Amino acid sequence: MKHRTGTSHGASSPLLWHTVSFYDDASAHVRSLQDLVRTGLDAGHAVIIIATPPHRDGIELGLGPRYAQAAADGALVMLDAEATLASFTVGGRVNRRLFRERVGSLIQDCLQRFPAVDAYGEMVALLWDRDEVEAALELETMWNGLHRSLPFKLHCAYPVPDASLHPLLSPHAPACSLHNAVI
Repeated sequence: MKHRTGTSHGASSPLLWHTVSFYDDASAHVRSLQDLVRTGLDAGHAVIIIATPPHRDGIELGLGPRYAQAAADGALVMLDAEATLASFTVGGRVNRRLFRERVGSLIQDCLQRFPAVDAYGEMVALLWDRDEVEAALELETMWNGLHRSLPFKLHCAYPVPDASLHPLLSPHAPACSLHNAVI
């Protein structure tokens, strides 16, 4: 995988730009998402969250009044994972051009107003849960392609029944290989 070695947008270390985690505790996962958002906002970054309703609600609840201010300032963008995925899926397949138009343009817009973008996405997990593994891997590859032209950090997460099992030994191994860090 090719890594960016520096950007004019203040992106993170090239070694940790596309990370993945596996979780079996939804409450702990929501707390980690709240931390991700707080850390990004504290650094002055734009934060893009593409998640399911329970996770978006948990972030909003955890941020309290700061949520409304960050959303109003455009520093926090929260999108529904299902709706966003549907916006670039054609005939049951993820479409690279539409992905770049929908997601790439959003990241690009944020980079024009903020020094960096931290993103979190659950669309690949939705595809994986539906046994659309090829589409999930294709979407992970699209994220990697988008990073070749736009500097941003991305964190993905997959729910697993038993996160104590090492993910590299699980059925998720192909997804792990498309990330540069497994958390």
